[in-house]
Amino acid sequence: MSASNKSDDPGKFVKLEALLDEEPPGRRLHVKGTWVYPTAGWTLSLEKATPQGVNPAVLILKKIAKAPQGQAAQQETTSELKYDHKLEPGEPEYKTITVMPDNVSKKIDVAH
Repeated sequence: MSASNKSDDPGKFVKLEALLDEEPPGRRLHVKGTWVYPTAGWTLSLEKATPQGVNPAVLILKKIAKAPQGQAAQQETTSELKYDHKLEPGEPEYKTITVMPDNVSKKIDVAH
């Protein structure tokens, strides 16, 4: 069962961090999000949404949540998701990250 629809996804958003690392060998965007689930066994990932939105300064990521198969421990479980992306020349200057379908956004911090 896929939980790409928020109504099927019981996860509760906790925290989102986004950091742009401009140090050589190239610019990299690091995103880390935390969600809490009511049971163990959820498989989670973040991927770049296609298509992106109309604002090129906002990078939209899609949280993919897959329910556990079979029996799952009935214990609250904290899951941390990471997304790392090497920014290519000509890619937009992202200022904000938004994670769907939770619709949570975070300004991107810049490390110099």
